Amino acid sequence: MKKIRVNLQGLIVNLVKFYQHLINKYFKKEKSEFGRGLLVCLAKFHQHFSPEYFEIINTYKEALSSYRGDEGGALSRGITLWANGASDHLYDIEAPGGKEWEEVRQKVKELQDSGLEMGHGIASYTKNIIYALEDVERLRELTEEILTAVNNKLKLNLHFEESQEPDIKMLIRIDKKLGLKPNWGEW
Repeated sequence: MKKIRVNLQGLIVNLVKFYQHLINKYFKKEKSEFGRGLLVCLAKFHQHFSPEYFEIINTYKEALSSYRGDEGGALSRGITLWANGASDHLYDIEAPGGKEWEEVRQKVKELQDSGLEMGHGIASYTKNIIYALEDVERLRELTEEILTAVNNKLKLNLHFEESQEPDIKMLIRIDKKLGLKPNWGEW
């Protein structure tokens, strides 16, 4: 009964977030909640790969392993909880138009779909998907592949370091040059 209650609560939280996202998307709030643009969203998402966040995943794993009874399932749930916060920055991620940006758009779509499914999807409950740290690493790799592609196309030298605060104004300027409508968001 507890498991059903916990799963139902998670489903309700995810539905509320989804409807908030739809309202923001279709009624075009001036400021997004978690950021909008390409580099803005990549920078905010990439911050969630810091060592502190991986400590949080391990804390979830330790706390949940006694509840769940198995370490793999507890780690998966910890990853899902981590992705729930991290993937919020992927709701309003955008990619530039034009044929030359097709590869970037495909990678952005893959990152968005994978991240949101991991953090906000219900497949881990309905299909018994067990996430591992390799899945988190794949999200990091995709993020860095997109950044590398943008760097190469625009002849930039951008790097997202976990210990460094991003230059918000510069990221917004670059996103605007790409024809996007960025903003840093509230979170």
